[in-house]
Amino acid sequence: MKNLQESSSLPEYVLLICCFSLLFAWSGQAVASSNSCVDCHSNPKFVTTNKKLYTYYLRWENSVHAHAGVTCIDCHAGHPDKADKASAHGNSAKGADVALSAVYYSNIPNTCGKCHKEIVSNYKKSKHYEYLSKDNLLEMRGANCVTCHDMGMSAAEGNNLMTKAIASCKICHNYKTGNYPDIPKRIHVVLERYAAAKSLYSNLIIQHHDKIPEQVKNRLANSFLVIIDNLHALRLGKVEVDSNKLLVSMKDIRRKLRKGIAIDCN
Repeated sequence: MKNLQESSSLPEYVLLICCFSLLFAWSGQAVASSNSCVDCHSNPKFVTTNKKLYTYYLRWENSVHAHAGVTCIDCHAGHPDKADKASAHGNSAKGADVALSAVYYSNIPNTCGKCHKEIVSNYKKSKHYEYLSKDNLLEMRGANCVTCHDMGMSAAEGNNLMTKAIASCKICHNYKTGNYPDIPKRIHVVLERYAAAKSLYSNLIIQHHDKIPEQVKNRLANSFLVIIDNLHALRLGKVEVDSNKLLVSMKDIRRKLRKGIAIDCN
């Protein structure tokens, strides 16, 4: 009799589970659609009315930032809980208070610095930031984060940053302006060395993980970070020396591994 009662009550449990599942699914959908930024800017109508704006949304949707959970409000500010355009944009909208926008040219470093603290700290030691901070020097306005970095880049594009970075350098640093025209070529060499060393490091760690001492792995990993720090601070001379030294070191480790020579910690 007991078994019969238990079996007859099974559909009730099934019904309850289904109800709760539908409730949670509906709640999740409500949360997902409660962001008015996404609701508005994802509208395909912008393909014809404002293609540039729609492209921005699509690039964000597939970007490393989106995958990391960084949404519109993190960079653009505004109020995604507001339905009307004026309230949703807030001070981030273009107009009389455009300089208050989190993505206003000179405000971008502080906006990026909310997450990328160490990188922006080094950038603020550079000549780029020095000129960015000056008033009435628009013709010499310093580069900011998005001059070299595309905020909508995917992981694959992030690994191929060189083209955009060099093109950005040439805008100011060329023979017509006379403003250190050798810099783009020097940066190109540095980035090529860095990329080559990084590729070697990744491959050797995968293939010979147990043959490379932890102390050496840590030292090499730190060397990459130091180069990035100095690059953002525009200590180009030091970066040139360090990137060359790192690449030579990586090639030497590869040579030793191929010949079966033990890697020492020195």
